[in-house]
Amino acid sequence: MPRPVLSFTDAALGYAGTPVVRQLHFDIHEGEAVALVGPNGSGKTTLLRAVLGAVRVLEGTVDLGDTRIGYVPQSVDVDLTFPVTVREVVTMGLVARLGWWGRLGRHGRAKVGQALERVGLADRADRRFGELSGGQRQRVLLARAQVGDPGLVLLDEPFNGLDEPNRAALLDQIQQMKAEGVAFLASTHDFDLARHACDHALLLAGRQVAFGGVEQVLAPEVLALAYGGHAGDEVVREHSLTVARLASVDLTDSAPASPTLAALGPTGPAPTEAGPAARQPAGRAS
Repeated sequence: MPRPVLSFTDAALGYAGTPVVRQLHFDIHEGEAVALVGPNGSGKTTLLRAVLGAVRVLEGTVDLGDTRIGYVPQSVDVDLTFPVTVREVVTMGLVARLGWWGRLGRHGRAKVGQALERVGLADRADRRFGELSGGQRQRVLLARAQVGDPGLVLLDEPFNGLDEPNRAALLDQIQQMKAEGVAFLASTHDFDLARHACDHALLLAGRQVAFGGVEQVLAPEVLALAYGGHAGDEVVREHSLTVARLASVDLTDSAPASPTLAALGPTGPAPTEAGPAARQPAGRAS
């Protein structure tokens, strides 16, 4: 049975003692891809930063065990004027293992070359990173994450602005890595892409609204619980409920496929700040 690479247990995350997202309780297992969805300001970025160790866990636990973390940011967050080659960007993924002053060696160079081969960009290894298209840059950043042998890769809006060939190439690489046991947590606003790329979905709205199979969580009546009656462009008036009144819905196989209103009781008072969180050591970022 696949082992969990990331576990949240009754966790609340925030800044300066103030919770931003709470009631987080889910596991991600080897070879699974989870779509992280919700309105702007719902806590998606905070959750990703917490996994990277950059946000404090105020309550509960976040357990990574010995999972090595890879991170693929939005390519727009990268300084495209910095004079670095594609090969050098991918090599940065080995820093966690080699240290800043470690020698790359023949084995390391081979890993970098293999990672570029896998994303179909070996012929651009000596090009400036900033000269590539947006889709090619995303594939390079995935190669950088991959070269560090991660157990879990965090993706921040990985398909934003990509043309169809680059979307297909990136999706194909994610599927290959999943088959090798790598897990993914992908923040996205693209529900159609989430349905194609992910097995499960985690819906946030300042708290965990739902977690379960991707088709169940992305159903309009469930999305309405976080989007205030709007699931994408579709108005779901009969389910236009106030998010603050809703308990987290677990849509895993052990729970009913279609939650009833009776299952969505009051959440009770908001959690208060706890002392130092019982958190396992963070995974090593690739």
